[in-house]
Amino acid sequence: MLTLKGQVPDRNASCIETIRILLCCLKRFSHDLKEVSNDRFVETIDLLQQELCKDPWDPKRYNKTVQACKAMSLLQSRREQEYLVERDQEFRKIVLGLTEQLRGLLDGSSRFEDQVESYADKLDEMCKLEDIRKIREELSQQVTSIREEVASQRQNRDVDVEAMKAEIQKLNFDLRQAIDKSRTDPLTGVANREAMDDFLTKLVERGVLDESQFAILMWDVDNFKKLNDSYGHKAGDAVLKALSRQCVKMTRNTDMVARYGGEEFVIILNGVTRSLALKRGRQLVRSIAGIDLLLTVSGQVKRVRTTISMGVAQFRPGDTRDSIIERADQALYRAKRSGKNRVELEAG
Repeated sequence: MLTLKGQVPDRNASCIETIRILLCCLKRFSHDLKEVSNDRFVETIDLLQQELCKDPWDPKRYNKTVQACKAMSLLQSRREQEYLVERDQEFRKIVLGLTEQLRGLLDGSSRFEDQVESYADKLDEMCKLEDIRKIREELSQQVTSIREEVASQRQNRDVDVEAMKAEIQKLNFDLRQAIDKSRTDPLTGVANREAMDDFLTKLVERGVLDESQFAILMWDVDNFKKLNDSYGHKAGDAVLKALSRQCVKMTRNTDMVARYGGEEFVIILNGVTRSLALKRGRQLVRSIAGIDLLLTVSGQVKRVRTTISMGVAQFRPGDTRDSIIERADQALYRAKRSGKNRVELEAG
């Protein structure tokens, strides 16, 4: 036990000061850990320091306080050591878990795979370190390296994604072109029979649901066989192209011009009444009759005029795609029989 009884006053004061300094150091060296409270330990040291400063000095009471401080120091030291060992074990588990996670990432390029393997090996080495500060420093360095590698991979992936997007856009464009080409008449550039059938089917279905109006104008070139025989098939093709362009010019984006077959064409007018469809048909017939067609025949340019005949049919409740086409075709036949270069409305 400590006792200062019988000592020289100066030496006594020096010892007391030395003990006070040691107590301050002991209190400072205590870990400030939230998980391990050191409040009672600090209170005990403060009590011991107070005993040193009391006058008169009581050696018996002081020795009792010293014993209490010793017991509390040992307890605090053991609790902190146990906690640090447990934390060290948990830290190593985290490192090992991170190692395994990194190994699980091996599904990319060979370069990234080699890099991740290197990180995993370094983390394995970290688990062998005894100094937790070195472990923390090594782990910080490796995490920084991993983040840089991941950022590089992400940048490369973004570049790859942009390249893929560009390729997909090109493929979509090519696909749309292929679809458009498959639904376009190669000679005249207007819709083909398949595209017309699909469009007309949709209009019929919509008309059944909401009673939408539309009309069919079916026309063909008057005396087309004679024109082919006189000027040749190339001239006949040129006539079909020119008349198709005129029809497209005189219709709207919501309408459709389609080649039905041979020299026969169909115009679908969307959202029109029967009287308006008849008016549009007559305008178109007059327009085509006034066109001067320049045809090259045997190296010579010839000025030719031609006419068309047309039949008009309006959508009716209960119509199918075939029934409305049939009525327009019958009206076209009457126009032919009635002198050509004219428009006939469906019967009824």
